[in-house]
Amino acid sequence: MAISRIKPPPPKTIPRPVSTPRPAPRQAPQPPKSRFEPPKPKGPSLDGQRPAVTRDEAIKRARELLEGPVKESKQADGSIVVEDAPYVNDAADVNGKRADEAARQIADNVALEGEALDKLSARDRARYLSVKKTLLEAGEGKPQGDPVAALALQTMLLEGKLDTPLLTNLSKLNQQELAPGIDRQQLLSDVVQEVAVPEAIAQRNRGTCVPTSIEIQLVQQNPAEYVRLIAGLATPAGEVTTAGGDVLKREDGVLEDGTSRSLSQKLLAPALMELGDGLADYNNEEDKHVGGTLDGKSGLTAAQADVVLESLYGHDFAFQTTGSNEEKKAGTDFVLQELDAGRDVLVGIKWGDGGHKVLVTGTETRDGVDYVKIINPWGREELIPRDDFEARLRNVNYDPAAPIRDVLDRIF
Repeated sequence: MAISRIKPPPPKTIPRPVSTPRPAPRQAPQPPKSRFEPPKPKGPSLDGQRPAVTRDEAIKRARELLEGPVKESKQADGSIVVEDAPYVNDAADVNGKRADEAARQIADNVALEGEALDKLSARDRARYLSVKKTLLEAGEGKPQGDPVAALALQTMLLEGKLDTPLLTNLSKLNQQELAPGIDRQQLLSDVVQEVAVPEAIAQRNRGTCVPTSIEIQLVQQNPAEYVRLIAGLATPAGEVTTAGGDVLKREDGVLEDGTSRSLSQKLLAPALMELGDGLADYNNEEDKHVGGTLDGKSGLTAAQADVVLESLYGHDFAFQTTGSNEEKKAGTDFVLQELDAGRDVLVGIKWGDGGHKVLVTGTETRDGVDYVKIINPWGREELIPRDDFEARLRNVNYDPAAPIRDVLDRIF
């Protein structure tokens, strides 16, 4: 029997009623964005567009901004500049790409900042937040305040460097009465950045390498004391007593001296020059001594540096000059032993036709050449070939209470 190839009819379908979609609810018109809102940092932020960072990543990124990009350069004398940190009163701190990037990082680190603040006492948290608020207060020409200084403060918090003495003195500086002509935010910004990046402290166009190098060492060892000294000089009275009992006084005219130094350096460096001067007088306007052994000259000797050190630390210091090759070698060996013991060393070295005070902070070997690492009070770090350093060494200032003294004792 043949099979039929006729297909059965398709099953009948019941038509379904077609529903008409409801119109979308109308939204109320949004008011235009106010042109008076404070500016927000450009670029992605913590709205999900920018990934969260770890504490180490946040610190590394902030340090790169605070210390500046690595642009090594070899100098005519054979030294190598390995870091040239931006000046703490750089205009880019408040306007431009650097300020915007600092503001972004501050926002990105807010969770890490909260965790670090939880570890502080309630009083220290309040001090931190008050200082940060002042640093970020908007003003004329400063729509974001000083984000770079605020990032420096935040970075020290993440690094665990903001102890109670330091926060206490920063808070006092933030609240105290200031002498006429001192801008609170600018002074606080300068000081915070100098504490965060001591190698950025710079003498600029003044011959104050000795007190500036001493300041750099003091910031590294006792930042709270550094802040206290500057705060005292910034008061209307312009006086502060050192640990050794001497009274530092703000020099006349320093706030309007026309130099490009930070406010903190205008206050402290001339006062320390006057302290080291003894019975002579230091003329800040001309950057020269009047009377004494350095009459008409600039700078301070190793002996005068010793006076400043003893006053700031409140105990005896010592110094040695190096003349013969044997003394220069002994002095260099002593510096290297001090570094091995974890102590930075203030030294005077030959610089051009004169001398220069620097802070020795370490050693490094590159391509078989041994270098001595210094912080130059021009606001940068350098490597000097060890042999050159030895040949140029003129004097060493040191703390005789420290244990390693045998090399110098044998020679001198």
